[in-house]
Amino acid sequence: MNWYSLLPHYTFNNGTVVFLEREVVPISEEQKRVVAGLKSQQVDDRDPAVSTLVNAGIIARVISIAAQKKCPSKIVVSPHSDDAALSMGGHLILNGSDYNIITVFNTCPFSDNFRAYEMSPAEITECNNKEDVFYARMIGADIVFLNQREALERAYDSPFEKKIKRGDAEMIAEVRSQLTALTERANVDSLYFPLSLGNHIDHVILHLMGRSFTEKGCRIRFYEDQPYTEEMSEAELKEQMAEKTKGLRIAQEVDITDVLEEKMRLAAIYKTQYDRSYLEKLGTYARKIGAGGRAIERTWEVVA
Repeated sequence: MNWYSLLPHYTFNNGTVVFLEREVVPISEEQKRVVAGLKSQQVDDRDPAVSTLVNAGIIARVISIAAQKKCPSKIVVSPHSDDAALSMGGHLILNGSDYNIITVFNTCPFSDNFRAYEMSPAEITECNNKEDVFYARMIGADIVFLNQREALERAYDSPFEKKIKRGDAEMIAEVRSQLTALTERANVDSLYFPLSLGNHIDHVILHLMGRSFTEKGCRIRFYEDQPYTEEMSEAELKEQMAEKTKGLRIAQEVDITDVLEEKMRLAAIYKTQYDRSYLEKLGTYARKIGAGGRAIERTWEVVA
């Protein structure tokens, strides 16, 4: 028996599941029974109606319910409202209550997946942020939004431009100040920044910030940007890995074999961005870098 929750964008009223308050989702009477009881009772994982709803991306299992929430000791600096789930999802499922997710660039001006619903950038951003909050709740983590605009809203023609614009200087200083304050406010022992594999400019900005973030007594670590790692050629990934990990060494190789499927299921919460088939790339890469059939997530740290 476990607790489950209806995913963001879904509502259940008068026996009907509705997506984005626009589209009725057809489900069976048995599935309606399950959805109707989610708020008041645990449900049996073996119930076929439960597994069908999970696989359809309508409900998700709550990973962590802390009786008394402890103060998170680790911060994951997430460029956008899905990067922590994609890149550090295994870490977060295993020890979610240890983490505070800081989502930096949390505007989302468009969504190919939601194009048919003719939503405004503000509406899509709200949907995306709801997904992030829901994800954090499912794993027992805290979440903070820094409310910075993403690259395409900062006069970049492409998020993969090679040079950081001069106009970003004030924003970068503000983000650094916000992260410093968050670190000092709590007993934080580790900050995780992206390696910036894939060269998305928002990821690059945060990677460089992490390289220079030398707060006393706080470990700085870097995670692999997924699914970019699985979208490059082997030669390109090797070249970027050599560049991005220069002066770094592997700090962790966390075995996520037992939670890999859960990682992909929870990443599918981000319906504004992905579908489940696309997220199979996460599993492919995790198994590729593991040994003996294991799936792992890796982080790097500065060589002392």
